[in-house]
Amino acid sequence: MSNQYFDSSLGKKIHLNYAGEIPILNNEFLKWKDQIILNLERTQNTKNEYDSDEENELLLECRKHAEQFRKPIESENVLILVHPLYLHLSHMNKVNHQSEKEANEYLEKLMKLLTQKIPKKKLNIVLVETLYHYAAASNILVKEGLVDKVVFSQYDEGYPVTETELSELKNKNIYLGGGYAGYCLNDTISTLYRICKKKLWAVSDLVLKSPISHSSIKVKPSEKIDVYMSKSKTISLDDFVNKIMKP
Repeated sequence: MSNQYFDSSLGKKIHLNYAGEIPILNNEFLKWKDQIILNLERTQNTKNEYDSDEENELLLECRKHAEQFRKPIESENVLILVHPLYLHLSHMNKVNHQSEKEANEYLEKLMKLLTQKIPKKKLNIVLVETLYHYAAASNILVKEGLVDKVVFSQYDEGYPVTETELSELKNKNIYLGGGYAGYCLNDTISTLYRICKKKLWAVSDLVLKSPISHSSIKVKPSEKIDVYMSKSKTISLDDFVNKIMKP
């Protein structure tokens, strides 16, 4: 188990160009360094809103950054990634040897998919992210063109700050990844159930369980990940890619 809450090698593991001070991988957000680091380490769900002037200022900058790189959602298939780097930015001091290995396998599979250059007509990627995890690292995924749209979530929950930002996905085939199953991922799923008309799919290889609650954080292909299992299914990463790439 690591003594520090973040993965100091995250920048290398995501194989992207970055320039910043770990765990903040983009110098554009170093102005808020102390604020970001404090909240990456805290993450105790003591609130759910961004209620300070400093937070609103940073949220505005993050929205501007995300909008700069936004691309249209044109595919019938959408993969929604909920807090995909959360564990590597906030909970590395909670993992054991087994779950650390599983976390790295998850990240490797995630980056392989994102850098696979799947045509946009086949798949769009939407990021549901907290303000602080976006400012620290996941903004790099957006800047590198690996994410098409960003929806900011509440402080330490998977519920969107603005629910209507997910409305354009109501007729899409929705697939989900990220974490944690049973927590923030379920918040996003419950929001989508109120909006979407089609069954939701969780990509099991891209979903993590909380290292605080589980000694193994890997999700099995047939494992129940939410309380709405009658309305959603799990699918392996290989089957997911094969499905969306069909002519």
